[in-house]
Amino acid sequence: MKIVIVDCYTDEPAGLGVPPYLGVYPRYLFGEALANKDEPFYLRIDDLREARKPGQKTDILTFNRTKNTKEVIKEADLIIVIAGIQTPGKYLSAIPGTVKEAARLLAPYNAKKLLAGPSAGLGGQQFGGKKVKSELDYLDGTYLIPNDYKEINKFAPLGVSIVDQIKLPIIAEIELGKGCARKTGCSFCTEPLKNKHEWRKSKEVIKEVIALKAKGVEHFRLGKQSDFFSYPEIEILEKLHNLKLKTLHIDNVDPAIAAKRPEISEAIAKYCTSGNVAALGVESFDEAVIKANNINSSPKQVLDAIMTINKFGAVRGENGLPKFLPGINLILGLLGENKKSLELNLKFLKEILDSGMLFRRINIRQINVFPGTFLAENGGLKYWRKNRKHYFSFRKAVREQIDHEMLKKIVPIGTILKDVFMEVHDGNHTFGRQFGSYPLIVGLNERIELRKFYNIKVTGHMLRSVTGIIQTENLTL
Repeated sequence: MKIVIVDCYTDEPAGLGVPPYLGVYPRYLFGEALANKDEPFYLRIDDLREARKPGQKTDILTFNRTKNTKEVIKEADLIIVIAGIQTPGKYLSAIPGTVKEAARLLAPYNAKKLLAGPSAGLGGQQFGGKKVKSELDYLDGTYLIPNDYKEINKFAPLGVSIVDQIKLPIIAEIELGKGCARKTGCSFCTEPLKNKHEWRKSKEVIKEVIALKAKGVEHFRLGKQSDFFSYPEIEILEKLHNLKLKTLHIDNVDPAIAAKRPEISEAIAKYCTSGNVAALGVESFDEAVIKANNINSSPKQVLDAIMTINKFGAVRGENGLPKFLPGINLILGLLGENKKSLELNLKFLKEILDSGMLFRRINIRQINVFPGTFLAENGGLKYWRKNRKHYFSFRKAVREQIDHEMLKKIVPIGTILKDVFMEVHDGNHTFGRQFGSYPLIVGLNERIELRKFYNIKVTGHMLRSVTGIIQTENLTL
């Protein structure tokens, strides 16, 4: 059977698959098809879209096309669409596809069309401050992506062959675990609804990384877990380090656990590559909001976690960035939020800045309400509607007073950032970033060749990005 996998890209609280990331879902489906002796083809939503007229700005609607062409769909027996944005954001060089868009573009083709990924379960939403609606009616039904680790461990190494059908450098998201260890999770979180808590064996993770590396993949992030610091086989870091990967980063971290386990921060700083970020699930510094939403970490635990991570990771690494820093995730619109909550958030961020401790970035997201969550059943968008008039000024204060000042500390003028992958043009400017978790966007005041790696000397600071000039050009990797 000929199976076409159409990737509309996924972004979840526990997992990323927006280019240049290659998520786990396409690889699992590709491997399953090969195991079943089927013939799989991988396309991205970019392959289905019509290219716009060339201009001074990179067309990110079609920037991430694969080696395949949409002609393969004509002979497909089955089309599986992967979709689901559950943590909305802006993306430098990609525009995720919606299920509605995919259905429209696939309408001329006769094959059976099934939906897979987060949208096939709880749904997806690309904009904050929304209730999530089902997208199941746009296609013929749903397809269950392998979720049992016995199946995943079989299909994942086979699925690395998908790389042969992608012409672009990628960073591979590697599944380490799923679900949440807490009996009752945070009010807004979908992870406990989707998965039971379970860890993947380190030997299986390493086997998949080795298989991807044999295909030429050199950039990896250990993701899909709710808290990296709880992973029971932390020796995996040394084993992966010995594979000499160009990028080895982690993702989600529970501040309450990180505050108690300094040895994990030490191991991450020692064995992972520079520029690594622990995405701390802070969500709010307001104790009342923390309690109302069953958030696990107190402000004190957050500060302790930031201090611990800084102790081991604040030293500058080989790529020009500190080895390992915390990142802070905040959510607007939570239960019990008011104007004072935003003031408390800003107060604590200023305290961290003034203390001399470093953090890489602040993610500020507006709440999405997913069916089945405590939030959906106890207020929904009530507090978002009540407080949204304050959000613009809060964001502006954070970006101007905190982010901008922190960037000056993290990458002072003159810092050399190595292996910056240039991705898009905008007029006479070029923008890119290093491969890794939450990379820093770098802008150049000139048009240079895209999809190459460059060493960049920092010349200035914007609110959340830096400007620079080429220091030394590297060969394409």
